[in-house]
Amino acid sequence: MSKFDYDVFTGDYPVVVSKERYTEQQAVEIARKELGVDNVEKHDGYVRYGYGIDDNDIATGVRNTWWLHLNNQCPKRCCPVWAFRVQSNENE
Repeated sequence: MSKFDYDVFTGDYPVVVSKERYTEQQAVEIARKELGVDNVEKHDGYVRYGYGIDDNDIATGVRNTWWLHLNNQCPKRCCPVWAFRVQSNENE
């Protein structure tokens, strides 16, 4: 089991929750609490721990952290996750 639990990220999906540690319903509740809304949108993905540069914050330079990938296929040494964002209202 991965050490990843849940965390906030930059980008389109700001809340990410481990599939290994939480049920889907628990993950939705965490996302609702962290985002402060009732309606959330969910996407499958995985996180990997390693070195890299955040495209949204290049000034921080190279760092060792968790990196989110929105893909259903989880390679070795990764943690499957649900990534959440505020559900968009298509009527707006």
